[in-house]
Amino acid sequence: MVENRSPKPDKRSAHTRELIEQAALQAFSARGYDGASTRFIAHLAGVKQQLITYHYESKLGLWKAAADRLFGACKARFESRLAGLEGVDQATQSRLLVREFLAFSAEHPELARFMGHEGAVDGERLNWLYQRHTKDLLGLTADTLCRARQALGAPAADPRHLTYVLAGASAMFSVGAEYQLLTGHKVDKPEVVDAYTDLVVSLLLPD
Repeated sequence: MVENRSPKPDKRSAHTRELIEQAALQAFSARGYDGASTRFIAHLAGVKQQLITYHYESKLGLWKAAADRLFGACKARFESRLAGLEGVDQATQSRLLVREFLAFSAEHPELARFMGHEGAVDGERLNWLYQRHTKDLLGLTADTLCRARQALGAPAADPRHLTYVLAGASAMFSVGAEYQLLTGHKVDKPEVVDAYTDLVVSLLLPD
């Protein structure tokens, strides 16, 4: 007779952490750090509040884990895309990376919401986020866009401004309810994402 066995403790633990971090990301991106209580996050995750303390020690520890999950996924997406672009000219590479970023933003609207909360106030969390994640991403974006625009003969622009133009463009996906009210369409509809991405690419990297 085959004996029914429950999942191994490490697998159960990993699954629990995944549930908690997904719920935390949803809560922090919607309510900000101060507005998202661990009690509320535990409720969203469907777990006991004590498990948050057990796995993360503190609310800040959970926030960092949620940020690592979000930006880790973004970085992995970029690295995967870059790996397939070896030998591709700079302009084409940059256009494809812009498309990849906007596609990721459409699939993960919490990215713009999360940064909308954290980017507004200087402090420990923003500095941690910058040193651990956004510094490299912003640097890569600025360098890539500048070199591509130079190759295309586009007007010179402050590389930092270019990164914020792209980051600002991703914000449309964070206000899906408003977009649907205004247009009658869902913001993550493939045709909408494609048309919007074409527009952003044409503005940042004109032919």
